[in-house]
Amino acid sequence: MRKVLLAALVALIVPVAAQAQYQLGLRLGYGSAMGDAFAFKGAEAVKMSDSLKSAVPLQLDATYKINKDWAAGLYLNYGFAQMSDAACKANSPAGTDCSSTGSTLGVGAQGFYTFNQVTGPFVPWAGLGLGWEQASVKQSSDTNTFSGFQASLQIGGDYKVNEQLSVGPYLSYAYGQYSSISLPSGAPDTETKAHQWLGVGVLGKFNL
Repeated sequence: MRKVLLAALVALIVPVAAQAQYQLGLRLGYGSAMGDAFAFKGAEAVKMSDSLKSAVPLQLDATYKINKDWAAGLYLNYGFAQMSDAACKANSPAGTDCSSTGSTLGVGAQGFYTFNQVTGPFVPWAGLGLGWEQASVKQSSDTNTFSGFQASLQIGGDYKVNEQLSVGPYLSYAYGQYSSISLPSGAPDTETKAHQWLGVGVLGKFNL
């Protein structure tokens, strides 16, 4: 009986493992910030566009292809943020260049479904992500950080270059809230608000 169960288990696992494949992805994109970063209690919200108005993120995807349609994995990204004119003017002496700089960092898990039923060289896909993000703003000698969870919806398409490599565009919409906010000592208490990132870019996938 034990041998029968073992044989049945092997028969189930082997076909799945044969179809599984590891894949690395590299993204280069542009993200536009929307919504509110946070609010001081009793005051109007601080908009994302008043601090980090956009970012150019680089992202590494490590994906496990369960079968030809479904895949899941992890991601890590780092973004070079562009500051708003208001933030630059508020923290830079008159007649000088912007002294404020910013960056973004994200890590999490994501899942994908590829529409392989579509015939042709361009194959569409859709994905969902859930992770943690952090934004940092350096102004003069102070560095303010904001972090919290983030959920994302992604769509894109793959153009197959060869058996190992595919390249294509993607569009993403991320929703998040900064639950942890680090400001200079003496700053008023803050309230959590919602913000969004609308991103577009190019994704290259390499099958291992």
